[in-house]
Amino acid sequence: MLRLTTLFLLLLALSACQNNGNKESDCQTKPQAMMREGMRGVAEHKFTVSGIESEEFVRFVNGKTLTILQSGCEKIRQEFRFELKEKPSQDDAAFWTDQAILNLAALAVLDPQLMPLSNWVMMIRAQKDDIRLAETKALEGGFYTKIDRITSNDRVFLIITLSNYPT
Repeated sequence: MLRLTTLFLLLLALSACQNNGNKESDCQTKPQAMMREGMRGVAEHKFTVSGIESEEFVRFVNGKTLTILQSGCEKIRQEFRFELKEKPSQDDAAFWTDQAILNLAALAVLDPQLMPLSNWVMMIRAQKDDIRLAETKALEGGFYTKIDRITSNDRVFLIITLSNYPT
């Protein structure tokens, strides 16, 4: 029952297209935006779709930015790119996993339609000690995550990939 509930919540949370055919290219609908202008905490929102892929940009009222890349129909992949305001003093898997948990949990409480992200938070938290940076990690119920970061002299990004297949 938990697996069925989690699958339902994944599909709802990812807001991706549904497939009536057998191929990703047969997808009949387009990805839907997760966020929207006027949502609590959102200062700016842009959403573009190209086939079964979409890009969503969000600037929050606190100045933080997020880009969400969605793709797929049956094989659903969603990538969250949070731009951090300052370079952290730590750079280990535990730190970045904690950041992923905090950022996804913060999104989950912005709007009822984002609450299913709480299930991802719980699954990631349950596997926290086994998560390695830039490596896909199998979670409960046939779901997967990958946590990584990109750092440069002037920018730092936390990258969280959620999917229903190994990426």
